[in-house]
Amino acid sequence: MLQELTFPEFVPEVEHTFGESGFLAWAEQQLGLQYTERQQHLRQEQYRQVLAAFLLTAPDAFFARSFKADSLATATTLLDMRDELLLSGWDFVAADDCPERLKVLSQIEILQRSGQIAALEKGFADRFLQMERAIQLRPLPVEELWLNEPLELQPPHWARLWLYLAAQGVILHQINIEKPHIDAAAAQTDLEVFQQRILQPNIYRPQPLRGDGSLMIFQAARQSDAAFFLAKLRQANPQIAPVCLVDKKNSLGLDIAMIREGQPSLGIASASLARPTLQILKLAAAFIWRPIDPYKLLEFVSLPNKPMHEGLARCIADVMARKPGLFSSAWNSAIANFFEQQRAKIAAQPERAKELRQELRTAENQYNFWIARRKRYDSQRERVPAKACIEIFEYIQEWADEQIEAQKERAKKIEERIEKWRLKDETLTEERLNNLRGQIEDAQQAQIPLANLFNQASRIAQVLNTLPKEAAVLSPLELERIIRNLEEPAPLALRLKEVGHWAYFTHSSAISESTDTLLWWDFVQSEHIGLFNRWYFNEQEYLKRNNMLPESPQIQQQRLLWQARRPIAAARNRLILVSPSSKAGQTTEPHPFWSDLQSIWGDDLKRICYQIQRGCLSDSPPPQGHDWLSQFFILPEYEPLPLISQNPVKSYLQLENAENIDWKREEESFTGIDALLYTPYDWVFKHKIDLRKSSILSVSSDEAVKGNLAHALLNQLFELLKDAAVSWTPTFTENWFNNHINDYIESEGATLQLYGKEAERAAFVSELRTATIALVDAIGQNNWKIVGSEVELLGELGGQPLKGIADLVLERGRERCVVDIKWSNGSKYLKRFESFEDLQLVIYSGLACEQTDWAHTAYYSLRDAKFVARNNRAFRQAIFDNQQANLDFKVVHQSIWNKIEATYQWRMQQLKAGVVALNENHPQDDSTPEVLNVGDFSQLLETFNSQKGKYSIYKNLLSL
Repeated sequence: MLQELTFPEFVPEVEHTFGESGFLAWAEQQLGLQYTERQQHLRQEQYRQVLAAFLLTAPDAFFARSFKADSLATATTLLDMRDELLLSGWDFVAADDCPERLKVLSQIEILQRSGQIAALEKGFADRFLQMERAIQLRPLPVEELWLNEPLELQPPHWARLWLYLAAQGVILHQINIEKPHIDAAAAQTDLEVFQQRILQPNIYRPQPLRGDGSLMIFQAARQSDAAFFLAKLRQANPQIAPVCLVDKKNSLGLDIAMIREGQPSLGIASASLARPTLQILKLAAAFIWRPIDPYKLLEFVSLPNKPMHEGLARCIADVMARKPGLFSSAWNSAIANFFEQQRAKIAAQPERAKELRQELRTAENQYNFWIARRKRYDSQRERVPAKACIEIFEYIQEWADEQIEAQKERAKKIEERIEKWRLKDETLTEERLNNLRGQIEDAQQAQIPLANLFNQASRIAQVLNTLPKEAAVLSPLELERIIRNLEEPAPLALRLKEVGHWAYFTHSSAISESTDTLLWWDFVQSEHIGLFNRWYFNEQEYLKRNNMLPESPQIQQQRLLWQARRPIAAARNRLILVSPSSKAGQTTEPHPFWSDLQSIWGDDLKRICYQIQRGCLSDSPPPQGHDWLSQFFILPEYEPLPLISQNPVKSYLQLENAENIDWKREEESFTGIDALLYTPYDWVFKHKIDLRKSSILSVSSDEAVKGNLAHALLNQLFELLKDAAVSWTPTFTENWFNNHINDYIESEGATLQLYGKEAERAAFVSELRTATIALVDAIGQNNWKIVGSEVELLGELGGQPLKGIADLVLERGRERCVVDIKWSNGSKYLKRFESFEDLQLVIYSGLACEQTDWAHTAYYSLRDAKFVARNNRAFRQAIFDNQQANLDFKVVHQSIWNKIEATYQWRMQQLKAGVVALNENHPQDDSTPEVLNVGDFSQLLETFNSQKGKYSIYKNLLSL
């Protein structure tokens, strides 16, 4: 396992340290063999095609059903079996008594070697045998060879190679870091007792626990707690310098803790599939399919580094979040505005015209490539040609290469700048120099995930190119499977290794020298490895008779056990075991050696276990093992945190120089008026201090999408009915609806087209169809004519200019009616009429008639296909409150308007006095400003009963 990070990295008098793949590549170089890059990704696809060709002549082969269920996984497994047989020395010539599976594998090998199909790329097994044959003609330039794992525990092909080298005169050594046999009767440390139990169980004798510090166990509830304890422990004890065994998959937390506590970084590289750059591979395929997946498209354009102009991506993200789909009116308008702004920027900055024109051309090309000119295929009915997929991944590959070169150029320019200053004898401050070096390091680190993206995009394109012409079409699942099969995690280090860092290695057997103190980070059960023999008994007997026997699970198990013992053998004086109960959010299992520790000392083991705590109160007892561990180390002290008491929410906020502020806005909307009346702090924070909710883009909820889509469709229908001399019959409305609904869903409601949403989409279409027919029919039956939809209404409220957009305005003689169309159920809108809180409709009613008269008002619930109103004078079908049925709606509207206006004046009076009300229930006492003291609320809106401030996004600012 020396291909992992090793300790020590360099051994005196040893010229090279290799793992399996490293030794093979070095040997090929020495022997003059052509070195081929790793082509495993191609081999799997090529072998899959070999199997497909074989099944044409042998459809009942033993793997036929598995191949039909998952061809790629089946090909991968059979390719591994083929390589194992090849390494064992089989020439794939099947005798008469050859078992069935081996005979089939022999026939497949003959087929792939026949030249009838594309040749199989050389894998590790082919290259190893080629090297082995070449050694017989020309020996390797090796004098001595030190083996890490024992010769008898190595895979058969490696053991065969070492013995052949030994026959050529190469001296073989075994790296041995174990102590000599310990006299069981002699006085022993706790570490020696444990080592004897693990390494020499045949002479082990039980010994009492001494607690001499040679064996320490740190236990923690979480891995992160253990990481910060170790960082603090090192801070208090600089002399501690253990060699660490770390898990390369789950050790980033230790490095983070060291960095945050000011200790040298270990430079541990964290490999992850979740790197934003690598997400491009998974998300790019979404552009191929129809309907578009808005979630994937939004994620693609929201990536920090992507093959798309940042401004264009932000524009697409904004419109996609509001109206998920392509080429809606909002989409076309937003894209046109973006490119117009880019052209205006060129005209405004002539000194940068060349650079800006290039940016514009790049943005236009990217928009055309990904969106405008991309042919899309129905994901449910069509298969995409491999050529279309190859085009995308080659584009990503080219973009990644350009980004790598840009980062190299960036680092080069910074280095040239530093060198230029030095040549001029200009003194660079340490801070400035470190900043520039940090920029160089950032540029170098940025190249790592880009290089991974380049390689993986290249491999995907290569695999797609190997598909035979007759099968060069793919379904969404097949394309997804190819991408997932080839994706690899990208390693990235938070920082490079820093002077004084703890030495570490990442595999239990990647240590070739003993050390004074060894720290076993994550002394827990690693991934369970199921070892079983893939060869049937009759196949084993056949291979054995022919002097070919692949490695048995028994040898593999013995090698794993030897590797697990290795770090215990490497500790000379102290072994520290760190055992968290959970890591990466998942509960851990005890390490198998934990049972040995318990069998040696039982409950007495608690004496050398230190329980790491996340925190403790000042009067809490010290953690378990505190007194014992304090004999050997200065333990970090728990620092008391000051109590943070939340300030009580005040009734008001006092502003200075408020009289100098112009509190009126140029134009106010109903949303702004509503906030000012009920929660004035919302209005002040948003419109005067300009504190706004951050635009974290996410696709609108399905309910919001349904409402927006319904409004867009109805607007077009109303415009048609307003001007055209058509018959408003239910049949006409239904036919028009059926002809247009799918176009609107595709352009503005793509979330409803996703897989699994079929039933929901059908229910929505059915509900909207029924509601549309009922709405149009009710307008005609009640003799209304359509004035317009999305009608702009202008007016004033207490001297403040107002502007509103009414969903639908109707006219019947001298009467007018304002209808607010809602998607949700109508019951909550009926409550608004009952409590006289239909403020928006009242304001629009006044604006629609310029307040010389009052318009009828109603809500229309699309989900219920019903009108909700104060009475049924406008619509006979309306649901209304019986207690208000006989009231004159004009008198009611005037009364509500008067309260709105009085409350508005009251709020403006407060603001001019520098008082911003923070609480709807204002205390009435001497400390309350006079502008908040109102004895009689009958002339004002009942703000103290409102729930509108309950979910205010500014509420958490009130206690600061």
